[in-house]
Amino acid sequence: IYKRTKVLKKSFCLFTIYYLLFTAQAQQTQFYLDKEAAYKNSIELFDEKNYLSARQKFEEIYKQRPQTTVPKDEVLFQNLEYYIAVCATETNDKDAEQLLLNYIKHYHETDKRRVVYFYLGKYYYRNNNYTSAIEQFKKVKIEDLNNDQIYDYKFQLGYSYFTKKKFTEAKPLFASIKDIQDKYYYPATYYYAFICFYNKDYNDALKHFQKIEDSKMYAQVIPYYIAQIYF
Repeated sequence: IYKRTKVLKKSFCLFTIYYLLFTAQAQQTQFYLDKEAAYKNSIELFDEKNYLSARQKFEEIYKQRPQTTVPKDEVLFQNLEYYIAVCATETNDKDAEQLLLNYIKHYHETDKRRVVYFYLGKYYYRNNNYTSAIEQFKKVKIEDLNNDQIYDYKFQLGYSYFTKKKFTEAKPLFASIKDIQDKYYYPATYYYAFICFYNKDYNDALKHFQKIEDSKMYAQVIPYYIAQIYF
């Protein structure tokens, strides 16, 4: 009887251990599934440019970060820090600069590091710090950007150079986007025309000023330059 009781106790202990391990594994698996579902939903909000809601969702996931993480989790939380910083930049939050700088400081070998330089440049551009914008944009590799980012990059870097009267650097950037019928069509064409005018390339200046004569933004100044060219 004693031996039988001992065997039963041992079996019960083993069963308890296996049960606890299985339960812990199941809970961990469910935790990962919940995290991945929440992350996917946050990315969808981000892609829809709903940056405020996306940031809130990303931060909710980030708050669940355990003290020790497996490699799979490390990648996830690196991505969360990236997206939180980008959302902050897109909404021009006060903490955007520090979040971007923290990412650059902590992560040296990630595929998103050079894109963070783009967003840091974008942040400085939006806040009229054109010297710092140029400094950060120059660290960007254009092949790391998507089409929308390239469009922003070229105009914002071009304009930053323009404010510093570095027209030689600004002109090719405006030239590369001036014919794209989008948000920078009028300003890129105007600044390109202005640089041509400044360089006394009056034929090219006239051609481009006339292209945007219908612009309400530049309606008051374009006739002045056109008159100066004819005069």
